[in-house]
Amino acid sequence: MKYYLIIGYQLQEKYLTFPTVNVSINDTLVDSFLCDNEESVICKNVFTEFIDFSSHAHKKTQTESRTTAYSTPSKLQIYEIDSSTFNDRDDVLKIEVTENYSDYTNGFLNKRSLVVLNPIFLIPKDLLHNLDSMHKLINKFHHVVMDKGPGRMQRTKKYRFTERVVWPGYSAYPDHGIYSSDNITVPVSGGGNFKISLNIKKRLGLHFLTHHNEIPKGFFFCDYFFMAWYQWQSKKYFTMNARLEDDYDKGTLVSTLDMIVKNNINTDNEDK
Repeated sequence: MKYYLIIGYQLQEKYLTFPTVNVSINDTLVDSFLCDNEESVICKNVFTEFIDFSSHAHKKTQTESRTTAYSTPSKLQIYEIDSSTFNDRDDVLKIEVTENYSDYTNGFLNKRSLVVLNPIFLIPKDLLHNLDSMHKLINKFHHVVMDKGPGRMQRTKKYRFTERVVWPGYSAYPDHGIYSSDNITVPVSGGGNFKISLNIKKRLGLHFLTHHNEIPKGFFFCDYFFMAWYQWQSKKYFTMNARLEDDYDKGTLVSTLDMIVKNNINTDNEDK
């Protein structure tokens, strides 16, 4: 199987020269490139929730709509990786930033160099290019988050969020409210020289990135940033429309979810 290793990169603050980013898998160099992009783009995620509360005495309908906008690097490094590269035991992705100099004249930080590597994703190549399959996957993962998440569906304990796999990787925008701080993120930006190390594990026939040493047992989880980023990357926007029917008398909470795909085109990333 072919995979895409995707790394967004941006020099948010610059001092003197562009830093170097070295990417390796199992200590074999994949690429070395200059972090010479200083631009960002905005990607958005739209979610609308319709909530019906009812009992024998009353009925109330509540509508909540939110648009979340994320700043993310405008350029990506995309590497095609064959699954034969992995040994399925102790695979490690390492990203090392070097020559990331700052100005400490007279012992004070006068000007710094700040590198942002957002996102860091590992996605099957065929899946990334298959809009229908990706939309179904996002719909399924999003549905589980909504349907089993804390605060909204505490009557069921089927999914333990502390064990869930953050798929397809990591970003600067972890959803802290969804699952435990034990499983949320790794740093994807920094000043000075720094390294990011992620394990590559395999589960259900899929290789994925994780900072855990053992394979997490929980269901895969797509965060909101990935949904926004994928819309920008694919140039296909959608909204997530959820309806919750909460019947106090029966003690039931029924949820339905629809992804509404729009036809508008985003051309901001044509030259990425």
